[in-house]
Amino acid sequence: MDEIYPDLIPFINNCEFPWYALEKIKKIKISGFLIKDFGGPGFNNLEQGAIIYEMAKRDASVCSGVCAHNIIGTAVLNELGSEE
Repeated sequence: MDEIYPDLIPFINNCEFPWYALEKIKKIKISGFLIKDFGGPGFNNLEQGAIIYEMAKRDASVCSGVCAHNIIGTAVLNELGSEE
């Protein structure tokens, strides 16, 4: 997240979402926090919490977007989904 943070500074308090940050987050391969299959990193709860903490320290809007995707979206698919 440290390499992403300086670029976020202009967005803070401007009511704009830094969409480019999602591409950078995708490159560091943390999407799908708890998913072990299908290319996810398979973090444990402590690791997931550390990532969320670090993101929230820098930008709450990015953290909220990533968490919503990971906790609401992919976690449901991980628990209830199947290969089909």
